[in-house]
Amino acid sequence: MHILVLNGSPRPKGNTKQMVEAFREGALASGHQVTIVDVCRKKINGCLGCEHCHTKAPGECIQKDDMQNVYALLLDADMLVLASPIYYHGLSGQLKCAIDRLYSIAYPSRPPRLKKIAMILSSGDADMYDGALFSFRGDFLGFLGLENMGVFTAHGEENGSAEKLRELREFGFIVRKDMKGRTDMDMVPLNNGVNMPMLGLGTYALRGGDCERCVLEALELGYRLFDYGPDVRQRAGVGNAAQARGRTARRAVRHHETVSAQRILCESETGH
Repeated sequence: MHILVLNGSPRPKGNTKQMVEAFREGALASGHQVTIVDVCRKKINGCLGCEHCHTKAPGECIQKDDMQNVYALLLDADMLVLASPIYYHGLSGQLKCAIDRLYSIAYPSRPPRLKKIAMILSSGDADMYDGALFSFRGDFLGFLGLENMGVFTAHGEENGSAEKLRELREFGFIVRKDMKGRTDMDMVPLNNGVNMPMLGLGTYALRGGDCERCVLEALELGYRLFDYGPDVRQRAGVGNAAQARGRTARRAVRHHETVSAQRILCESETGH
């Protein structure tokens, strides 16, 4: 899958860029192609509202700046990720210019390949996201009908934290298509901001080799959420299946804890 990330942060090593890079690491590890465009480093003018793209030359913007390269990338993208710091309760001005310029190729309908979208936001306070989310929900989910793959936020001390960057790596890894062509696992955002797979596998009745075999097959199909009880044979089965995928599960799991196997894999891979 080709993922296009529009990074609206003007800071090349800022909090937003760190989260973008963490997402990219996870997505690359899962076999995706990821292109990051730092829109603040591009010459992208604001929309003129001239309607040239819908009257005289449908689909073509009259302005010949760096946005032309973004158009080409977007036409080849399966998923779009919008990343931005929050400035005055909204997206950065540079990213807003790029979004406004999508009018020429994304309205009245989206590019044919584009199906999914996600958002990464960084702020100093937890109650600063309404403006950005209004655009995300109204324009991209509502009008364009893109599939919501998740909104990831970091505020205050969360910015740059190991836990938040791990979360972004996990998300990049889990957004995948398996070898049999099935679609990505749908996610549901929890109240604490964590995105949890909507479908999981319960291993209560599985033991030993049967557990390992079922979990391994589930991993191949795209499952990333597994639930199991105190039986060591279940825990061993899940751990052995994860190890069989080429990574070692290192984190101890408490009784009746619901665990994302994808998190186990990523933690072991990154040394956490």
